[in-house]
Amino acid sequence: MKNMKLTLLFIVVAGAALLGALMLGEQNQDIRNKAYFAGGKLFLLPADETVKRKVGEMVPVHVMVESTSAKVDSVKVFMCYEKSIGFGDSNSLADAEDDYILIKKDNGFSSALYQVSTQSTKECLDLTIISNKSAESLKSGTFEVATVNIPAKAVGSGTVSIVKDKSAITGDNPSSATDKNISISSVAGLSFEIGSGGTVGTGGDSVLNMRVSFANVGKDVKCAVGWPLKITVLSGSESKTYTGIKFDKVTSDATTVVYEGSLVLTDFKVKSNVAVFVKGPKSLQMKYGIQNQNAAYNQAGGALVLTDNASTSPMYNFVAYPMLQGDVTGATAEVQDGWIDGLDFSFVKQKALAHETVAEGGYLLSDLNGDCQANSNDINVLKLSLNQKQEEVY
Repeated sequence: MKNMKLTLLFIVVAGAALLGALMLGEQNQDIRNKAYFAGGKLFLLPADETVKRKVGEMVPVHVMVESTSAKVDSVKVFMCYEKSIGFGDSNSLADAEDDYILIKKDNGFSSALYQVSTQSTKECLDLTIISNKSAESLKSGTFEVATVNIPAKAVGSGTVSIVKDKSAITGDNPSSATDKNISISSVAGLSFEIGSGGTVGTGGDSVLNMRVSFANVGKDVKCAVGWPLKITVLSGSESKTYTGIKFDKVTSDATTVVYEGSLVLTDFKVKSNVAVFVKGPKSLQMKYGIQNQNAAYNQAGGALVLTDNASTSPMYNFVAYPMLQGDVTGATAEVQDGWIDGLDFSFVKQKALAHETVAEGGYLLSDLNGDCQANSNDINVLKLSLNQKQEEVY
């Protein structure tokens, strides 16, 4: 009997020890999963102003991350917003993924995973941006992960908010191949306002959606904002010109800043064989006639097709053929003449020697690269443009 009691006692003690070990293992596993080797922040831009758009346009959401001590290799951002903007479902997003999700490849990211869901009065986007690069190609500090262009669908206002406990950041941890989590200390969203009468043509007016860029206007410039464009559309004998058109800066990489916008072409109802001429306040006029154009379009007319609604009219990408910077003056001082020549060179050189400077967001005619100052960089931009010095007019 005594031996039986000892046996039963051993079984109880051993069982308790095993249960304790299992509980401790689970506790350690929970601690390991919740451990972070670095800290960071996740936020959206613009944060200091309400994004105002009209029905049919896009609300640009810049996904930003801050990680001061670790290089980031993936960012999962779970964002929700009122249904006056949205994709509808994941399939709708996939149909034009490259227009809606612009991955910051120059910051080391290469692909995106996403899922759209509906929660009561809101739509939510679960977006993960991933890198397949080595640690040397990853970034730390404060930088952009991606720009998400969300279609404006109805009049209304609201916020794009990040759900912190459904978001995550991982990074390169030199001390461990498995512990890659970066804690998120804070998140911040943005506000938007959608008005009526957006980029939908009335009476059959065509709508032009496009992306453009300026040559040698590079990453992180602070004064390449709000540059007014002159846009001329042409098809056969029909032609219309629109001035003072301002597009939004939607993204940038190491060498190019991209601007995007939609324009109702008032009194221009042609839908096919359209050519577009675009001129900036410091650039030559460039002709665009095909999608993804990357060189001069040396043909009469154009091959662009339009509709009367921004949601169905193609988003034309002309970024690979940027507007050449340098047409800043002519025989009349500070009035463009369609040429880049000695008059422009003399003007920019004089201003560069004086190092004329404006505050962030300001405008300076001689500042060709948008860095808020006239300097030798602007002279170099002008020299690069001299290889093709007359604007395109046919």
